Amino acid sequence: MKSNNGVNLLNNTNEYENRKNRWICTTPNEISIFKKTMIAVSSAVFLALILLYFFREIFHYLYSELIISISSRNMEIANGISDILITEELLKVAVNIASILISIFAFTLSGLFFMFVMNGKEKDADSYISLKPRIPRNAVVLIIIGLGIVHFFSYVAAVFDITLGFFGIQKYTGNFYSFPYTAAGTIIYFFAVVVTPSIFEEILFRYLILNALHKYGNVFAIVVSSVLFGFIHASTNAFFFATALGMFSAYMTIKTKSIGFAVILHAAVNSVAFASEYLVGVLPQTDFYLANFIYIDIICAVSVITMFIFIKANKKIELPEHRNHVYIKRRTKILSFWNIISIVFFIVVILISLNDYYFQVNEFF
Repeated sequence: MKSNNGVNLLNNTNEYENRKNRWICTTPNEISIFKKTMIAVSSAVFLALILLYFFREIFHYLYSELIISISSRNMEIANGISDILITEELLKVAVNIASILISIFAFTLSGLFFMFVMNGKEKDADSYISLKPRIPRNAVVLIIIGLGIVHFFSYVAAVFDITLGFFGIQKYTGNFYSFPYTAAGTIIYFFAVVVTPSIFEEILFRYLILNALHKYGNVFAIVVSSVLFGFIHASTNAFFFATALGMFSAYMTIKTKSIGFAVILHAAVNSVAFASEYLVGVLPQTDFYLANFIYIDIICAVSVITMFIFIKANKKIELPEHRNHVYIKRRTKILSFWNIISIVFFIVVILISLNDYYFQVNEFF
């Protein structure tokens, strides 16, 4: 590379130092692209949230209206038909099929929207995160660590709810388990809670969004994609462990340059929830809580031990920055993250999350 006067600017400067110096120089065009990227990220996640939760509400409304419509036409025939339609098993199957279709539709449409907005972005073969399954050799150990992280932050969420309880803010409790009875219903439910989210959520957050933010810094990309991933679940309990899981998954995704492990870890976490719902239906309540307590404690303990061993054996746990890293000032990053769309997104998520709580005036007041 030469300047206008013909002097070689790379003289006595190795490639790394030249690239490092380049990282502290940002053109106005790069800043503009960054701001547009943040708008695209916020818009895609907000679109996914709207499609997920509002279409689920529409489904429940249409199903209820269908039953009412049938019942109002011919009471004698309707009684038999409505008994068939309202059976608990068929209702679960219908809800789970709808959940699968809505999730596929929501994440596919939001992903396509994001790709359309980001069209024309250059891909760096050496730094680009791929859809190809690259699984690390110590995947089992890493999955145990991931499960430990999830269970630890589930405890954090429980402490959060207990703290709110002191102020009279109670969380609705009840039997929310809806495990099907038939083999076909169980398979459909497995796809609804394990397969579909593991694939489509990872494609949006760990493939599209993480890829787009990766060049602006590993820490920034990991934190932003994970916080948005946690909040899209619209649940305080899920926010804690989903954000933590997202950070670990994002780290491994950048490390392996593939979403393969993130998909497997996501499926493993959801499979544990799937198995828990089955066991709560077949085991006595006290036995289930005891088994669950023992399992979580063992996983957390093993996770801490394996994490310590893993870090000690793999001292180079730092992530290399994107080879085409673009330096953006911290103030610009913060302001771009808190754009109008992301602010509305967080407000909507908080409003949805409030539906899980109610205020109870304590007697001593």
